[in-house]
Amino acid sequence: MRLFQLSSGYPLHLPWRHAAVSCDQCEQRVAFYVWTRPRFGVFSHNTLCLGCGFTQVGYVYRDGGKRETPVSGSDIWAPPAPPSLPDDDEEDDDDE
Repeated sequence: MRLFQLSSGYPLHLPWRHAAVSCDQCEQRVAFYVWTRPRFGVFSHNTLCLGCGFTQVGYVYRDGGKRETPVSGSDIWAPPAPPSLPDDDEEDDDDE
């Protein structure tokens, strides 16, 4: 979600578009895609599901139409673990 929000505004202003297909992982219809050009002659197709965080990135080369196998996954989208709080049963060390 952060990637989508941060890249939609200043300074990147990526033109994310709603994908008319369901996500490969969660089958929700909340996936968005964008085409970018990371370097001359290379185009990148990026897909992001806002439901489960599944992402897919593939590169297409203008010369000869060569394509790279897309890289996909969602492991990096796991939310951070909440901070652990001390149990009420634990004694304070300061009382000694």
